[in-house]
Amino acid sequence: MRVHQWLKNMLLFLPLILAASFSQETLINTFLGFTAFSLLASSFYIFNDLMDIENDRNHSSKKNRPLASGNFSITNSIILSSVCLFFAVLIAMQLSSNFQSILAIYAIVTFTYSKFLKKIPVVDIITLACLYLVRIIGGASISNVEISNWLITFSVFFFLFLATVKRWIEVEKSSCLLIFSRGYVKEDISFLRNLSYFCGLISVLIICLYIDSQQAALIYSNSKILWFIPLVFLYWIVETLFLATRKEVDDDPVVYALKSKTSYFCLISLTIIFFLAL
Repeated sequence: MRVHQWLKNMLLFLPLILAASFSQETLINTFLGFTAFSLLASSFYIFNDLMDIENDRNHSSKKNRPLASGNFSITNSIILSSVCLFFAVLIAMQLSSNFQSILAIYAIVTFTYSKFLKKIPVVDIITLACLYLVRIIGGASISNVEISNWLITFSVFFFLFLATVKRWIEVEKSSCLLIFSRGYVKEDISFLRNLSYFCGLISVLIICLYIDSQQAALIYSNSKILWFIPLVFLYWIVETLFLATRKEVDDDPVVYALKSKTSYFCLISLTIIFFLAL
């Protein structure tokens, strides 16, 4: 079920946090949305492992997954995936129709990605970035917060950075010249590396442009302190790229972030800066 990946669904809380809207009803509904997204994601993670079972058995680290290693049966996997999907739908029915539509879009895109899109170079990483963005839009639909163009633009580049780093590491660690399940070849490593540098640094630039905008001055009473935010992001991004070059980052940047002390330091720093700015 990859419960550690549920961390991605915390993005549903981002619009609520940025809008400083912490009513009890909004918090409860966002938590329900988080649970629905997490269960739906787990359902598709299992489905994806079923689709990728043969490729995973030939992968250096994925061969240890429950399905690929044979520690969990295909029948039980199908049952577990169905149960997660059922409860995700059940919880979503308690929320707004807009959120239900967004969850449905997420499910369709995820299914299409698992079945077809992940095999198409470039399209796969753009799809992964969009799936991150859908979570933010889902959170905004629950808390009735309007998402700014600044947040959307930053999210696209930052999540494209994460998706590209993920694929870069996967291709680099692969022992095959052609990664059949992804459509990449070893020669693509340079392209993926350069794209990750570009997207990571552009996302920092977008933060700087936002802080210097009139919109930030209207929202934050002490907007000058926000200039520490791009510094924090820059440090985390550059360190991630540095360690990825040294092959010290896990196959999945989310796993790396959970293990990295730097990530927790940056998160605490960003939280403090945000509340001081308010």
